[in-house]
Amino acid sequence: MNKMNILKYFSLSLFLTAAIAFTGCSKSDDGNDKPATIDYAKNIVGTWEMENVTFTLADKNTPAKFNLEVKLNAVNGSKIFVNGQEFDAKTLKGLGFNVSADEFPVQRLQFDADKKMTSYEYDQKRWNANDDKPTYDVKDGVLTITSTDGAMSMKILSMEQNSCMLDASMFVESMMKDYKLTEKFDVQSARLKVKRIS
Repeated sequence: MNKMNILKYFSLSLFLTAAIAFTGCSKSDDGNDKPATIDYAKNIVGTWEMENVTFTLADKNTPAKFNLEVKLNAVNGSKIFVNGQEFDAKTLKGLGFNVSADEFPVQRLQFDADKKMTSYEYDQKRWNANDDKPTYDVKDGVLTITSTDGAMSMKILSMEQNSCMLDASMFVESMMKDYKLTEKFDVQSARLKVKRIS
């Protein structure tokens, strides 16, 4: 092959490579398209189980901050981690937390298409429906659950087909008030992760 033919083949191969590269990218590959949004109101229908609660507390009297994670497990028992280390109830009490992992409710929440909700708690090897029959609404990215005790709203931080992350600040603050922990700690952030069961 002479130099001219080699140059032609080389030029042709460069042209084809460039053509494939530019035409192979579809319009959605340019990085400017927004991901498809999930319709929270439709996707929430089904049964979800609480998986974990993570929250950051600031000590009101010192600059100390605590990152807590409660890994919820109805069958094998829940566990509390403080700054990544597992703590038992005795150690938590020494830090001023008069609460144990078992006091965090492990629930399943069934959201029906008609905006009715049923909550279930695990007790002695089975899930039992609670007597209260709350309703729910999803509007502007906020899940509001209304029961005889009142209404609680949680912003939906993220939702995929089988997992959902909620802002649980009100939930954690309410629980902390019950245990008189708000006198010592401020809730800086709180998230509740739930997973779809059905």
